[in-house]
Amino acid sequence: MIVRNPPSLGTVDTGLRDAMGASVGVSCETCHDPAHPDALARKGEVPQDFHGGISVAHGELGCASCHAPEDRTRLRLADGTTVPMREVLQLCGQCHGPKLRDFSKGSHGGGRGFWDRSRGPWVRDSCVACHAAHAPAYPLVMPAPPPNDRFLPRAGHEELAHD
Repeated sequence: MIVRNPPSLGTVDTGLRDAMGASVGVSCETCHDPAHPDALARKGEVPQDFHGGISVAHGELGCASCHAPEDRTRLRLADGTTVPMREVLQLCGQCHGPKLRDFSKGSHGGGRGFWDRSRGPWVRDSCVACHAAHAPAYPLVMPAPPPNDRFLPRAGHEELAHD
């Protein structure tokens, strides 16, 4: 199985658009690379309101709940272990166990490709492909009506469809 992360993972949206109208992001490493002595965050040159567009609505969590304080380019698990951003599924699964279980069984996370893996890959979406990392809750939506299937009984109709 291949787990797909969005291309914007590990970037901050600048609010700018490129010539094609796509969002322009800045990689976290641009300012937070712990291996680079001239990283802007080390020098205090990052504008204080740069992360102002991020609105956190994820329970009582703050930045250090998920991001490693000593290396903001990595995620921090509950036991203090750090993992690369691409391992976001492991991070989310710590608190959202039932969703991780559903994901592992194929009923959460979408998917496309081949059920029969011998014919090709099965591609799934990671948590942040659908949920905003900082405000993951979906707003309430009206569910779609059930399909009209000529072989299933319809509400209010006692007879079955013709064989």
